[in-house]
Amino acid sequence: MARTGEIRRGDIEGLRAVAVLLVVAYHAGITQLSGGFIGVDVFFVISGFLITSLLLREVEQSGTVSLSQFWARRMRRIIPMSVLVVAATVIASIFMLEKQRMEDLASVALGALGFCANFILYFTTGEYLADVTLPSPLQHYWSLAVEEQFYIVWPLIVFALAKYTREMFRNLLLVVIVLGGGFSLVASITITSENPGAGYYLPHTRAWELLLGAGLAVLFSQINAIPQHIRGVVGWLGLGAIALSAWQFDSNTEFPGFAALLPVLGTGAVIASGGSIIGPERVLSFAPLQYIGARSYSFYLWHWPVLVLFEAQFGLLSGTETAVLMAMSFALSMVTYDLVEQPVRNSTYLARASKRTLTAGAAVVAVSLIGGVVFAVVAPRIADGPVLAAPERFDDVNTEVIPDSGITSTDTTQAPAPTTTLGSSTPVERKRPQVLLMGDSTLAALRWFEDGQASLSGFKYILDAEPCRRIVFWGCMGREERMPESAVDALEKYTEQFDVIVLMAGYHSRDFELREELATFARAAQIRKSKLVILTFKESLFFPARGSQGDRSMYADYNVMLKQTIVKNSEFADVIIADWNYFAGTQESWFRSDGIHTTLEGTLGLGWYISHVVAAATDNPCPYTDTYPCVVPEAAPTGIKWFREFKVKDTKRRCFEFGETRERRCQG
Repeated sequence: MARTGEIRRGDIEGLRAVAVLLVVAYHAGITQLSGGFIGVDVFFVISGFLITSLLLREVEQSGTVSLSQFWARRMRRIIPMSVLVVAATVIASIFMLEKQRMEDLASVALGALGFCANFILYFTTGEYLADVTLPSPLQHYWSLAVEEQFYIVWPLIVFALAKYTREMFRNLLLVVIVLGGGFSLVASITITSENPGAGYYLPHTRAWELLLGAGLAVLFSQINAIPQHIRGVVGWLGLGAIALSAWQFDSNTEFPGFAALLPVLGTGAVIASGGSIIGPERVLSFAPLQYIGARSYSFYLWHWPVLVLFEAQFGLLSGTETAVLMAMSFALSMVTYDLVEQPVRNSTYLARASKRTLTAGAAVVAVSLIGGVVFAVVAPRIADGPVLAAPERFDDVNTEVIPDSGITSTDTTQAPAPTTTLGSSTPVERKRPQVLLMGDSTLAALRWFEDGQASLSGFKYILDAEPCRRIVFWGCMGREERMPESAVDALEKYTEQFDVIVLMAGYHSRDFELREELATFARAAQIRKSKLVILTFKESLFFPARGSQGDRSMYADYNVMLKQTIVKNSEFADVIIADWNYFAGTQESWFRSDGIHTTLEGTLGLGWYISHVVAAATDNPCPYTDTYPCVVPEAAPTGIKWFREFKVKDTKRRCFEFGETRERRCQG
């Protein structure tokens, strides 16, 4: 994130290095630093301290703040690298990213150029595909946007107070910081618990972190009067708080909220210890940290699009591949630091007159925005022409380690029948098992369509499907405008004994988290003594993983992780994997434009499939035919007229339940 060159402290430069390394480690999937995202909060406190220190120094020297000069300095510092990385990312995405993601990328790119990426991401996080798509390669611009918004508002407040309250300037500024910071902290705590997306992205829930740094700047003299040995000890405690946060926090931590107090106060403590001979300043001033800290802004901007684009192009990355990409990102930051950052920032021509910088900066932003608008107009056309790809069977690889699933086929015209079945060969009395259908938006179609459950048969069930649901960790604000409970949390609230739990949820791009989630849910089902059925994720017909010219769905990686976590682990030998992905195949009429969520016809097919899987899992005859033992076709039968079979009419009308009150609204 943007650094301020006019004030330089070795400990703060080193602290920048710590912050960016934590963020990079988190994004690289280093599980020991699962809370590395707190590096952004470290940056916020640093920015608040340095920016306010600059403004206070200017007020002391001239009695006022030159807003034009301040914003000109910010432009020279932020805009060149920001625009360069956006442009490079958009160009690379045309060749490396799925066609259908171009339109979303265009909107985030416009937000990044217009200093409002955080708002764009917040309002699109709950969109239709938010729970099943890889993150935007420009997603990290949200934090830069928060800082930029602070840089616009905060100097205006300081300017007004300096102009109209000269005698009480510092005291009133401190009052504003305390009141504003207190309001922001309360908002962060209350909003994060109800709407984590808003708590994470929006400026009023993050302002307190920047204002804490501002408060340190205002109280700098008083803090320096504290004995060095006390400040030194506090500084080490602060550095420990940052390390503890990075080590202990993870995606399940309610953040920012109360949890953010630990790294934010820790950062404040490190800054307050500056100048203490026994504090952490000597360690933070270590030459390599100084070198990385100086390039932290460029490194932060480059690392994320490099990681996301290569993952989109080549699928899951190994640890070695990720390390190479991060090294490449730092190499890019080294080059652009010397060729772009420093030359523009230290340009004497631009620095002589703030008007030159403001004009040049406005021109660059305007041209970039025009380019972004053109890209946004063209993006939907890029997305035309879906790429159809035949799905792979789940058990094509290492079938000898896949546990007996009982999902077999008697329809030899459709697919070869596996050799295994569940249960005995002697018919038994039909049982009515109790089943919990747990899922995300891919399963929610069963309740969104009025006749969506028409094909469910042979068992009693509870349907608990929420858009944007994840298995263990937080999801997002779904299209029904509420934060869903995780699947594990939702499971805990049921007192009923379920014979079978069917899970259809959980896609997430961070593979180590997904593996943990799958294992956690499987153990929760074991504790309840329920048989667990996990449906493979539908690999979109339209989103190849290896770039727009690729031949493999980006969602195939979920099924790879499912195999690695469940099928290859003897602990979960009783878990049944139902290959919905292969069953649905290339049934285009079954899926909406995203290739993942079902139409009414596909929803009927899904219910028919689940019904047969449950029958096989519970040693029941097949629904509709009473065939025993029940075997399940690997591929969808071609002879069924789905609407006629279940006496329903085709429709696009879906009814959603909005908010916590579940107000019913229908569309289509």
